[in-house]
Amino acid sequence: MKKFKVLSLSLLLVFIMSGSIFAQRIVKSDQEMVILPNNANFTNPNFFGYNIEGENYFSLRSMEWNLMEKGKSYISLNYSAEEDKVYIEKGGEVEEYTEDDSIMFNLPEKPERVLEKEVSINFKGEDYKLKGYNIDDRNYVKLRDLSKVLDFSVDYDFINKNIIINLEEPYKEALSEEQFAQEHRLEYEKLKAFVADLTTGLKEESLNFKGDLKNLDHGKYADYKDGLLELKKAVTDQFYIPDGEQPETVVDFNYYIELLEGLKGVSVTANELVYIYDTSQSNGHLSPYTGDYVDELLEGLNEIEVELERYANFYESHRMEQAE
Repeated sequence: MKKFKVLSLSLLLVFIMSGSIFAQRIVKSDQEMVILPNNANFTNPNFFGYNIEGENYFSLRSMEWNLMEKGKSYISLNYSAEEDKVYIEKGGEVEEYTEDDSIMFNLPEKPERVLEKEVSINFKGEDYKLKGYNIDDRNYVKLRDLSKVLDFSVDYDFINKNIIINLEEPYKEALSEEQFAQEHRLEYEKLKAFVADLTTGLKEESLNFKGDLKNLDHGKYADYKDGLLELKKAVTDQFYIPDGEQPETVVDFNYYIELLEGLKGVSVTANELVYIYDTSQSNGHLSPYTGDYVDELLEGLNEIEVELERYANFYESHRMEQAE
């Protein structure tokens, strides 16, 4: 009996110790995602989950909520308590959310109960078992495992640390960081050339323009105005959607979201400067805020250079690794 008690106590201590070790390996995930086609060029910070031993796990319920396709439900879930199985359908009606579901958007930093389990799902009449966890009575699985079953693509942006989901593309195997660099390097070079074509010399011209504001010679800066117009039109063509059709872009900007925002910003400022230029040419009065707009343009151009430098450093590091 005494030996049994010692053994039971030992097992209890092992359980407690393993639980405490495990608790250190699970952290709330702040992983951001781009979910296509709905949220092009926009990261969704509401895809809450947990990172367990370096892998992100998300509850099936939160995926049901977040994976929307063109404003409609992408999947709907039906849980069978008797079978401990989740039945998944494409489309369908999403169950009305309860007060308990609010925890999805306010996950605790450390959950109370974490049990490793095989999560049973059924899709199109076929049963699957996915490695997962039951965390505070909700089933969590890896996004990539679910994407393989449902056949949609999941890509990882190694530069911006975003997950890019495309519900309209079929499943594809994950790329390594080196494979990602090889696949996107030419795209980056194309984008760098696009930006250079629009902005080369623009900073110097802007400084000259600002220096001549007190005695502005409109004829001297006609080419400067044309360059601003070209910048505004070229950037607008990258994101403006006429008649609901997706524009043809120089690159897939879902991998360059911050850079696109920077380009949008300088295009708006360029448009303001063109308006000021034309108005002052017709009425002879120059806005007192013209210099401020020039400074804003210069600041935006500097931020774009810094953003491009991030990408350049990433690809240069991988070029050096290949050389070694």
